[in-house]
Amino acid sequence: MRSFLALSLLSALVLAGCGGDDDKKQNPSPKAVTAAEVLGPAGGLAQPDGGVPVALTVSGKISFERLLPTPTGLGATPVTQNAALVQVEVVRHDDFSVLLAPAAFADANGDYSISFSTDRDFFVRARARLSAATLDCRVLHSQMASPVVHAVSSAIVSRALGSQTVNVTAGLALPHLRAGAFAALDTARKLAQAAAYSGSPALGTLDLYWAPGNLGTSFMRDLGGQPVPILETRFVNTGPLGNPGILVGGGDWNNVSATDHDEFDEAVIAHEFVHFLMRGFSRDNNWGGAHNGEALTPNAAYGEGLPTGLGCILLGDKNYIDTQGLPPASSVRFSFDCENPAFVAGVPSAVTGVSGYQAEFAVAAVVWDLLDGGTSNPASTDGDPVAIARDGFLQSFYALSGRTGAYDLVWLASLLQQLIDDARLNAGNAHTLVSPYNASFPPAVAEQWPPALAPAANETGTLNAALGPGATPANAELGQTANAVWRMELAGPQSVTLNLTATAASYSATVHQLDLYVYDLGNNLVASQRSATASKTLSMSLAAGVYMVRVHHAATSPAASGYTLTRP
Repeated sequence: MRSFLALSLLSALVLAGCGGDDDKKQNPSPKAVTAAEVLGPAGGLAQPDGGVPVALTVSGKISFERLLPTPTGLGATPVTQNAALVQVEVVRHDDFSVLLAPAAFADANGDYSISFSTDRDFFVRARARLSAATLDCRVLHSQMASPVVHAVSSAIVSRALGSQTVNVTAGLALPHLRAGAFAALDTARKLAQAAAYSGSPALGTLDLYWAPGNLGTSFMRDLGGQPVPILETRFVNTGPLGNPGILVGGGDWNNVSATDHDEFDEAVIAHEFVHFLMRGFSRDNNWGGAHNGEALTPNAAYGEGLPTGLGCILLGDKNYIDTQGLPPASSVRFSFDCENPAFVAGVPSAVTGVSGYQAEFAVAAVVWDLLDGGTSNPASTDGDPVAIARDGFLQSFYALSGRTGAYDLVWLASLLQQLIDDARLNAGNAHTLVSPYNASFPPAVAEQWPPALAPAANETGTLNAALGPGATPANAELGQTANAVWRMELAGPQSVTLNLTATAASYSATVHQLDLYVYDLGNNLVASQRSATASKTLSMSLAAGVYMVRVHHAATSPAASGYTLTRP
């Protein structure tokens, strides 16, 4: 799979460093697109302006072409779909910033009708923006000097012809590939509507950032002030315009046809959309990073596995397919069958060595099995004994945001226990679902996560970001061999000191460096010590609450590194 970073934009851009192409070598400078190219008419000639204004009603349908993922890549035959609920504008022919009537919105079938008077010709423009099921969503062209919402426009329309039908279709033609923006938007609409139920939280604003061959320009900058190319699709808590966002990969600027296009990969966008739900309305204690089937910490396995399983449920399709390239050269980067996960890298086996609560794909399969067969969900085909209605599951999922006590730092056991507490699941069936993945419910002593870091604690161990369990590689950011994690509970406000020492006999930062992080229950980083020194002290004044303490093996050329962590 890809790098899914559920962090703020600036943090994600600093931490990403995984997957994709080397932007310093391949992207020497921004390749900005003008607003006129995005917003202007597709062509045609206008008649002279002036004369008596003509009262008109223009109606029609907004649609877009979609390429469908298949087991071998994006299908070569596009399917034309209605652009439901999108914004529609009537624009003066000679100035793409002047509207001749207030913007309207198409209906659920993509149909619109706008009445106005004009003394000049015009064109009809559809924007990749909509409101659906309490979600306000727009797709911003990421390759602009200033933020612009993607659009598709008709040719110039003659006012002399009177009221008429003007249909507008976003197509697949490069270099703009306008259909991609509307496909991504429509997937977000579909997901928001699938997640809606009576009493569900208002989702608010979600911005998508996408462009074919994206490089990013002045409104998308990293901490060094450099243009940011979207090399991997990922969720960000705070995007460039201040809202939660999904950065959607649109291929490399110098090889658009053969590189990764996620605007048509609904399962990839669904995964990121569930990150949006987790971070905004549920609880996610995953600090974010790359993942590809290797062993993860239980919080990361849950934080990345649940979005796959729940995302596929919301789409009504058990197959997660991530394609590469555009037809006719499209292929599949990764695929996963939530209902039949036995032969996918990362599912527990003697070959991969990944098992239980540390297995991302096992979490995805369990989440699917919790829901399939339930009301509003796809049918179950494997005979598992659980079929929770979608509404009920989402209510328990959102209830995790306020969870206290057992399993308050969330991992799969937290979700299972919340469903049990809410009388939607029993412990026996929970065990039945996790047992094929070498796990138990309730978790066995060896599976419990994380241990408590109490006053006077003196913890010792060894981390090695170079080695994973069994035949799997180590995950240097999210993996268990690279991280040690504890739960720290404070009954009242107090000062806390943590001492961390790397205990290697011949310490070298490039081999043994260990960094120290403290997060609150909302996954906010409250303090850290990151340096090349062998010993670190972190003194904090903390409010009452629950905190996650993380020791991370951050060496550039890692080998086994012993440590001692004390809380005097």
